[in-house]
Amino acid sequence: EHLKKLHDAGFNAMIDYGTYTLTTKETRDLYYGLCEKYGVFVLPDDFKACGPAINRVDEDMARYRTIAEDLAGRKAVIGFYNMDEGAESYVAPLTKLRRMINELMPGKMVNICNIMRPAPYLPAADIQGGDSYPVSSQPTASLNVTDSRLREMRACAPAAIWYAPQAYNWAGMKRGAMNDPELYRKSGREPTENETLAVALVNVANGVTGFFFYSYYDVFRCPIKEWIPQRWANVCAAGRVLRDLEPFIMSGEPIVEIEHTDRKDRTRVVALSDGKGARRVIVYGLGRDHDASFTLPADFGKLKPRCGIATE
Repeated sequence: EHLKKLHDAGFNAMIDYGTYTLTTKETRDLYYGLCEKYGVFVLPDDFKACGPAINRVDEDMARYRTIAEDLAGRKAVIGFYNMDEGAESYVAPLTKLRRMINELMPGKMVNICNIMRPAPYLPAADIQGGDSYPVSSQPTASLNVTDSRLREMRACAPAAIWYAPQAYNWAGMKRGAMNDPELYRKSGREPTENETLAVALVNVANGVTGFFFYSYYDVFRCPIKEWIPQRWANVCAAGRVLRDLEPFIMSGEPIVEIEHTDRKDRTRVVALSDGKGARRVIVYGLGRDHDASFTLPADFGKLKPRCGIATE
């Protein structure tokens, strides 16, 4: 049911936090067979070494190699999710795991989630990743932290960046809120459709090429059931925009900063090209109150606002 829902909405990949529970060949055959049937690629977490396991990578390597041999031929598996916000001391053992995966499963990459200094973590993964969830009830919340983290990561020139745009209400982190609708209402706020898209577009503007909305289970795990359809609609709407932008995201053309005038809080304006003459311009604010203007080069042609509050 869930894999079909993802497929029907146009999503083609996911990071799965529970593949380590597939302990038999039969369950793995069933699960990965369904993923392949519905065209949903997977980044399993079978090699995610964290906590005490990070200190046992050498002694556990034989077990990891056995897992790799089983997963090597599974077409739905395109890579592995090996770290979730680990300390810098994790880098050396994770690098050993990455090299083992590269050796035994060439073509399947390693991804990690990193919100710390990006440069020290480059050896641990083929594709860098991270997350930032700026939509909250805090009066100081903005896109600035998300933009700053991504710009720092991009400056380190990783092979690619796959990031996690927000599809998440911070109320889910409040103790007891999942069983108390009123407490849930008071403990966070729902990202709107524009906000869900805005976080994803900040990712695009910083060269991200893979988007894993966080998270599918949070969309449907909500004590206020009437909110769920709108949540899913918001994520699907953002996904449609990203698919429309795919020729620009994957073109390999440079992302160009556009000169502009800020009369209030800072904004950022960037242009993407599909390499065939078409352009898309992304404008977003980095504060709370924005008023910016800019003039685009004539060779950009006639562009019109597609979303948000931009005007011609």
